[in-house]
Amino acid sequence: MGMKVPRGTLLFVSGQVPLNERGQLVGRGDISAQTVQVFKNLQRVVESAGSSMDDIVKMTAYVTDRSHFPTLREVRREFLRVPYPAATGVVVRGLADENWLVEIDAVAVVPDGLAPRRSEGGVRERSPMPTTRHEFP
Repeated sequence: MGMKVPRGTLLFVSGQVPLNERGQLVGRGDISAQTVQVFKNLQRVVESAGSSMDDIVKMTAYVTDRSHFPTLREVRREFLRVPYPAATGVVVRGLADENWLVEIDAVAVVPDGLAPRRSEGGVRERSPMPTTRHEFP
């Protein structure tokens, strides 16, 4: 599927994982709970940048088992509307934490005039967007 990108600034959202704001795993062994948390994290990031879930134009979902795709599609319908963004699904042997069952990265378009501005030296003028921090092994 192709997606024509409207005018605006591209926002590249790194992989969102099933950790809550306190960095705690949500839904150990539960693909539905983990996927909901991942989409909540994704929503928080795009909205804090002045965009919305409707402005996502590309997503890549990484799952640890092919059988997770129906749940992923079901949860996606709760957070996104048709037409869905261009998407790629990848089955991986494992993610950075052995308890994670899903990770999603995305590209969204922040409408003109809403993107965070940068001052000289590349420092954000607004506070950084919220993220859930995790370290790779």
